[in-house]
Amino acid sequence: MCESVLAKWILPRWENTPIDQIRTVAVEEWLRSISRAKGTKAKIRNTMSVLFNHAIRWNFVRNNPITGPVRGSGVRQSAKREHIPDVLDVGEFQALLGELQLRERVMLRLGMTTGLRRGELAGLRRCDVKFEKLTIDVLRSVVDQRVGKVKTEASKKPVPIDPHVAEDLLDWYRISKYATPEDYVFATDAARAGSKRGKQPLWLAKVMQYHIQPSCPKGRDRKANRVAYLPAQLYDVAARQRRRRKSCAGTLATRLSEDHDGRLRSGRHQGKAHGSKQGCGLFSHAGGGSYGKVVSPKCPRFGIGE
Repeated sequence: MCESVLAKWILPRWENTPIDQIRTVAVEEWLRSISRAKGTKAKIRNTMSVLFNHAIRWNFVRNNPITGPVRGSGVRQSAKREHIPDVLDVGEFQALLGELQLRERVMLRLGMTTGLRRGELAGLRRCDVKFEKLTIDVLRSVVDQRVGKVKTEASKKPVPIDPHVAEDLLDWYRISKYATPEDYVFATDAARAGSKRGKQPLWLAKVMQYHIQPSCPKGRDRKANRVAYLPAQLYDVAARQRRRRKSCAGTLATRLSEDHDGRLRSGRHQGKAHGSKQGCGLFSHAGGGSYGKVVSPKCPRFGIGE
């Protein structure tokens, strides 16, 4: 983050200015002239402050004009949100899922239940998903089609996935054209991608713009609707369902055992497939999905359960 802020914002403006001649008011006026969100401008200010702290450490300067000698005397830049997020309630989220195609539904459910960042979601390869363990290895982040590292070391830990979401993911695997382990889970199939089809992920911002936002609940301002903001109760529903299944025999790992018939049911009990009324309250919508159906995770084509 610091490197990108430095290259994109700070160096183009201050590269030719001696560090001891940078003044608080000049930086403040410059930030006001930038047409970006307050949060972005606050990151620029904080990055400059870090640079001056290093300069003080190496005796290049004596003072930090970004923070100032006393509180309130430095660069004043608020990081407060400019707009209140448009949060979908449970009913609206279910209605949205019912309007989406399988690929977009899998994206939303996977992002909502795992908390993956958009770049981490775009960077998922098929080999990163471990159906036997019901986990995802988050190893990379793709931003503007550039593959990079994840944001923090903690992000590299395996992320558990809900069995219901795993079923939908298996359904997507079956119809996706790109089935090699190194292909992206959400690979682009656009003609302009050429030889990079399957080797390059989708632009998720475009998926949001052209596929998800047009399907948002009626009465919402589609331009202002941001599905990324989901109420905490949605996460709570998924968490409760995971806790209920923790001691049950209904996980994919159990169904991949040698003495099992290899079928995955969406219900909590091995011998019973739950319908929409008995399944997860979050995903039991009229839009369908794979819940209540019996699917087989053992598919040699995808290397699952072999």
